[in-house]
Amino acid sequence: MKNFALLLFSTATVVLAACRATAPTPNHFLSDYSRLEKVSSSSLRYLDRERLADYSKFYVLPVEVYYHDRARRTADWETLNELKKFTHQAIREAISDRYEMVVRDGPGVARVRVALTEVTPSYPVARLFGAAGGASLEAEIVDSVTGEQIGALVEAQKGTTMSMDSFSRYGGARGVVLDWAARFRARLDEVHGEK
Repeated sequence: MKNFALLLFSTATVVLAACRATAPTPNHFLSDYSRLEKVSSSSLRYLDRERLADYSKFYVLPVEVYYHDRARRTADWETLNELKKFTHQAIREAISDRYEMVVRDGPGVARVRVALTEVTPSYPVARLFGAAGGASLEAEIVDSVTGEQIGALVEAQKGTTMSMDSFSRYGGARGVVLDWAARFRARLDEVHGEK
């Protein structure tokens, strides 16, 4: 029994270390990384609040995947394609009741670009210790005519075991996407309220 407990603890330690959220390595997806500032050990951000307040039309581009070569070889592409669609839809649903969604560039339109840069599946042992997979992403908002960057984010986040979806293999990643979309909406409302 003592050996089993030691084995379980050792396994959990290894799994939790693998699930720990750390700032992802930039993947050459963003148009500009020079303005990013560290806001936590797992997040780099930039936001021109005044400029963002000028936009109420958003063109959400299809989500991309930017994986390092090693991760690309082992990626579950079927799941990633589903997560790409899920992410795109989550962003649109989070903001479409207040902000106009458009499908082409133009004056007064901000383009929203998002890339999943890592998706961590959830493992049963990790869930026992409060970890439920997660995801890393890069995102930016740019003026659709000039290409000028208005905001950018490079972030890694762990999923939560509080959601029923956390029991699915990629439920943690879906939870991270929903959380990010909700924070994006909150930030938009915040800057438009300041206008």
